[in-house]
Amino acid sequence: MAKEKIDKAFVRAAGEHYVLARIASALQLPAGLAPENTKDIDIIAIDVNKKNPIRIQVKTRTEGKAADQGWMMHQKHENITNEDLFYVFVSLPEKWTDANQPKTYIMPAKEVAQVLKKTHHDWLTTPGKKGPRKDTTMRRIKPHYADSPDIPDNWLEEFKDRWDLLK
Repeated sequence: MAKEKIDKAFVRAAGEHYVLARIASALQLPAGLAPENTKDIDIIAIDVNKKNPIRIQVKTRTEGKAADQGWMMHQKHENITNEDLFYVFVSLPEKWTDANQPKTYIMPAKEVAQVLKKTHHDWLTTPGKKGPRKDTTMRRIKPHYADSPDIPDNWLEEFKDRWDLLK
């Protein structure tokens, strides 16, 4: 039997609503979805102890769908370093159950930008199977970077369930 294809809009919505629920339960902060197509923001959370709202961009994928287990990013993310912007990378399980919950990785925008710049540079300067690689605007946040030996295989685990970074 062929696997059912899940509409990307439902994957995105599931990730965003999961993050909202985690913010409410783990941090007890008021938060809501930003208006559709708000630049660089999916969720806005308010911490009364902070001057600015917490801006969150959610990147969601379904486990087993991408060979490199990564999240799609863009060249523009290399230059987004706002201190009040965070990325939440959500990995939805193929079979979501009480025992098999989504995995989340929370990273400040500045750290995401640094990883994307370094790993893209390393990828670009490492010859591919057919010789030199051509530059592209696509970037990936991945648990493992074969072309970036300076980044340890478990680097992403440092950010797993780090909801405290939003406070």
